Amino acid sequence: MGKLIIDGNKVYTVDEACLKRKNMKLQEVCKKETKAVMHKQQENRQNGIR
Repeated sequence: MGKLIIDGNKVYTVDEACLKRKNMKLQEVCKKETKAVMHKQQENRQNGIR
């Protein structure tokens, strides 16, 4: 079974079995995705894009 990550209008699925094989935790993936989204939002604000 997988988990859903919702990013605005985008939805991603995370395969937990795959994460276990790669020794990654879902929290690590979510944290990494959140940082990427926040970075993109900051870039957009600096460029005047909302």
